Amino acid sequence: PVLPGVMGMELFAQVAALPFADRHVSAVEDVEFLAPVKFFRDEPRTLEISAQYTVDGDELVASCTLIGERRLANQDEPQRTVHFTGRVRLTSEAPSRAQVDVPGRSEPDVGSDAIYEIYFHGPAYQVLDAAWRSGGDVIGSFVDDLPANQDPPDAASSLAPRLAELCVQTAGVWEIGTTGAMALPMRVGRLTPSDGTEPSGDVRAVV
Repeated sequence: PVLPGVMGMELFAQVAALPFADRHVSAVEDVEFLAPVKFFRDEPRTLEISAQYTVDGDELVASCTLIGERRLANQDEPQRTVHFTGRVRLTSEAPSRAQVDVPGRSEPDVGSDAIYEIYFHGPAYQVLDAAWRSGGDVIGSFVDDLPANQDPPDAASSLAPRLAELCVQTAGVWEIGTTGAMALPMRVGRLTPSDGTEPSGDVRAVV
């Protein structure tokens, strides 16, 4: 099992906001996925997340790092790996929700059964119900009855990470369809959250 990259971003957002209850996460930027966080033999791991703060005008910017340690055979010291890095912007005002024109639904080009024959995601991250083309865009529709993403299931989130995952997987379907290649993302330039809640109903990604 591998920690979803979007959950690494969620960890950055939550840790960065901990000391500043009066601030809002307005963006997560320049996230680099340097090495996957693997859970060997299905066992838990302890991860270290650090945040160092600078001031940018009226905003606080936290430079974040996610580090994992692992003991290897015949080595005295644990192996320390920097898995993810990125920045979190904290503002005094909540970010505004972006307005996007979403094309109507058409006959799907590919359904979830075909998608997850190729993708390796477990049930909680099988977020794509279907994907189809609309002009120059690819549209991905969100599954409305997913298993819980965290324990406890009603724990608050900062980014609604599975909505970000919907965008990532829809982009991946586009890449597979146009280049025949499948790969995990290496970088996220900028993610602007809304209110952190995962909506229900007809939710779509436009890529």
